[in-house]
Amino acid sequence: MKILIIIISFFMIYLTACATSKDGKTNQEKTSTANNSKSKAEKPSEKNVDSPGTSTNDPILQKLSDEGFSIAKEKVEAPNFKAKLLNGKMVSLKDYRGKIVFLNFWATWCGPCVREMPSMQVLYEKMKDQPFVILALSNEDHKTVKSFIDKNKYDFPILLGDATENYGITGIPSTFIIGKDGNLLGRLVGGNNWSTKAKIKLFKEIAKK
Repeated sequence: MKILIIIISFFMIYLTACATSKDGKTNQEKTSTANNSKSKAEKPSEKNVDSPGTSTNDPILQKLSDEGFSIAKEKVEAPNFKAKLLNGKMVSLKDYRGKIVFLNFWATWCGPCVREMPSMQVLYEKMKDQPFVILALSNEDHKTVKSFIDKNKYDFPILLGDATENYGITGIPSTFIIGKDGNLLGRLVGGNNWSTKAKIKLFKEIAKK
């Protein structure tokens, strides 16, 4: 019975999140398509986030927690990085200060990543008139990513680069919500439905802060 429970647990993890590398290589061994800017900001870690469902006096953070996010215990600046848009333009995370950033780490070979992307497209369309931006970051090659994006007709910003080490990524999809001031608000690991009424309402509320 115990063996069965263990097997089911590992299967559920597989359904919601993938390992960060398709070929088993470490982040250091993988070649990035863009030059990362090493940030002096503290790397997000377990010590500066609370588990989902944690009570907090901040109503916005509480709602993020209720939606399954691990929330920031204290002010932690999101590590800056540079990456390329599909059109070749180099951008950095700091370029988006003044907006809420929905930073999503993903890959075309990751099942949970692929399954949540249609809901990200809906979220993107619902939030177009808000100070809110989706940045979907992949460390795959341009041809692979562009082919996937064109086939599925997604038009939210796609970045090519590797900031997995900066953010301590161990599984994808991993999503970080970053405030207008550049500080981390929350982190969620695993696939999700981002187009629910509750989530759209929450992100609109965050964007108005």
